Amino acid sequence: MIDFSELKPLLADDIDLIFLDEVDSTNNYVKRFKKPYNRECLVIARTQTAGRGTKGRSFFSPYNSGLYMSYSFVPNKSAHDLIPITPAAALAVYDAIKTYYGLSADIKWVNDIEIESRKLCGILTEMVSIGEADKYRIIIGIGINIFPSSYPEEIQNKAVALSEFCHVRDVNQFVSSIILNLRELLDSNRYESMQRYRALCSTIGKTVTFELDCTTNIGKAIDIDDFGHLIVSTKEKTITLKSAYVSIKETTERKTDV
Repeated sequence: MIDFSELKPLLADDIDLIFLDEVDSTNNYVKRFKKPYNRECLVIARTQTAGRGTKGRSFFSPYNSGLYMSYSFVPNKSAHDLIPITPAAALAVYDAIKTYYGLSADIKWVNDIEIESRKLCGILTEMVSIGEADKYRIIIGIGINIFPSSYPEEIQNKAVALSEFCHVRDVNQFVSSIILNLRELLDSNRYESMQRYRALCSTIGKTVTFELDCTTNIGKAIDIDDFGHLIVSTKEKTITLKSAYVSIKETTERKTDV
């Protein structure tokens, strides 16, 4: 599905491409670099034996059925000055799907891309120190279901694959499009990009349940701030969620990883 020799020329010269047949997790692989690694890199694997989502959840990664990759870089800006990373990654994937395959997907706060209310893509962003003062590496893990698979029972009705909606042509071009979009977004105006993210996020306006201080709460998602935090209005107050386990209240409740 991914061909190193075809993908490498499509990427910028300053991005190192690492292609693996099998790995526990592409994010974990980047974390294991033995020394400060200042260049940008893109790690792609045919399968992950321990693919990870947020909050310690697993990401099902069968062999040659999906795109499992981590894009990593050392920013030259402070974390405060960067566009929120996970929303930027979501926009990058959304734009690539729309422009390359002609599909309209939904961005679901904070780290999922869905089609017809089923999960197509998950994003896991992590930050690690590289052993230098005020220097850190950002790792953006992106997992996209490309071809249908025998999903575990618990996600059979929640997952969906790209090829169920379109003819999947050259995945190498698709990958390069995501990375190009992401690099441009990371250098973009934070406020304009977050305005786009808000406009495309399907969570806004929905009634949601969420766990906070070990209690279950219900409220309406009313906005997302410029730092990517979800603003929820409850009967008692307005709450800003930086990270939470959120469910959207629908006819049939559906759980959402964040």
